[in-house]
Amino acid sequence: MKMNKKLSAALALSMVVGATTTVPVMAETTNNPEKTTNDTTKSATDLRNEANAAKEAYDKAAAKSKTADQELAAAKDAAENAEKEYNAAENASNLFAAWQNEKTALYNAAKAAETADSNAYQQDHDNYMSYKNAKNQLETLKNQLEDAYDTIVTTEKEKNLTPTYDRYKKLSEDKDYKNQRFATFCQNNGFSVKDNADEVDEDYRALFVRLKKASDEADEAYGEAVKQFTKNRTENEDYDNAIKAVAQLKSDIAVKESNIDDLVNNHALVKAYDDALKDYEQADKKEDEAHEAYSAAKKAYGKSFNSPNEWGKEVSRARNAVYKANDVLTKKKNAANEAKNAAAALKTAYDKAEQKAVAAEKAEEALRLAEEARKAAEAKPDKVTLNKATSKKKKTVKVTWEKANAAKTYEVAYRRKKKAKKWTKWTYKVVKGTSYTNKKLKSKKVYQFKVRGLNGKIKGAFSSKKKVTVK
Repeated sequence: MKMNKKLSAALALSMVVGATTTVPVMAETTNNPEKTTNDTTKSATDLRNEANAAKEAYDKAAAKSKTADQELAAAKDAAENAEKEYNAAENASNLFAAWQNEKTALYNAAKAAETADSNAYQQDHDNYMSYKNAKNQLETLKNQLEDAYDTIVTTEKEKNLTPTYDRYKKLSEDKDYKNQRFATFCQNNGFSVKDNADEVDEDYRALFVRLKKASDEADEAYGEAVKQFTKNRTENEDYDNAIKAVAQLKSDIAVKESNIDDLVNNHALVKAYDDALKDYEQADKKEDEAHEAYSAAKKAYGKSFNSPNEWGKEVSRARNAVYKANDVLTKKKNAANEAKNAAAALKTAYDKAEQKAVAAEKAEEALRLAEEARKAAEAKPDKVTLNKATSKKKKTVKVTWEKANAAKTYEVAYRRKKKAKKWTKWTYKVVKGTSYTNKKLKSKKVYQFKVRGLNGKIKGAFSSKKKVTVK
């Protein structure tokens, strides 16, 4: 008996798939797909169990690797934080030392100023007193100038004046700067500020036009500011007085500074004292800056110590913390790498086990399909149920029936009635589907039809017969 196409394809598949696995083709003596011809050969179930175990081992290793990576990330953060803390401690320590140095410099500058003060007072008393009086008067004038500026600002706010004195000064400075820039350009290139653009060399024309426009616009803006500023002064007496006071105080300050310069430049002891005061002021400023920097660093670090030794100990502690954090980081890196490598190895083992299990399962499925195909190929079709046989056209009869299990094709048999009890021999026709139409029958004759299912050479039982008179 020849195998049908489905059986042949299934067996071919089982041979191809089976070649990739340890599961052999199923023995013909059993219907159990897991039963093999060799007891030492692993079944698909065994291989699937091994694949599941390999996956479970890999999942555990992957989880361990993930935990190791998380610990590594935490160790990195800890190392970075330790490094930041160490740098902050060292910075604060250095700024503390710098502040102490500036305090020493300030102390020395104060001692030098005190000595210079004493020398000038004893050895050049008259000039020394003139200098001291001039310095005091200069300080008073500067305070008065600040008050005059405050009066100007207050009045501008109260009266909502535009432009402000400050803007007026800026416009004046802007005008002077742009006029000077334009004039210098013209002078350097042989032009006149009164020249027209078409009188300028083409190579310089664009820049000439741009600078002239800027100068003209600055003049215009300043001119408008002067008009408004003059109007503001005219309408506000206090405002005008404050501006006059500023001008007068600036002049008085310049005179006073000139008097002080004369005393300093012409009298050695006064100069020594003046230089000592400048050194003290500079030292005082640097000490303030150093203290502010240290205060900011101390606040940022969150700790404060009162001696270089204490800060040194804190820096050492922070440095040791960095070493310790880096040691932990190295260990966590190694652990993470080991966990990653272990997981990779188990992943490879799992992939191989999964491939074997899948191949075995495919092979078993192929064997199962082959067995089903074999059984189907050997199955006897059920008896056909004939529905009807009708003739609606001349010489034509159509026969229909129900589909029968295991039937691949159908054999239709028909014969014609010759006399009362005489029939012709049966004629057989193999067809597909569940209907048959014959258009070459004899009209006005009685025919008899029956159908049976075929499965290859295996034949089912014929249906009951049906008679029909052909039109």
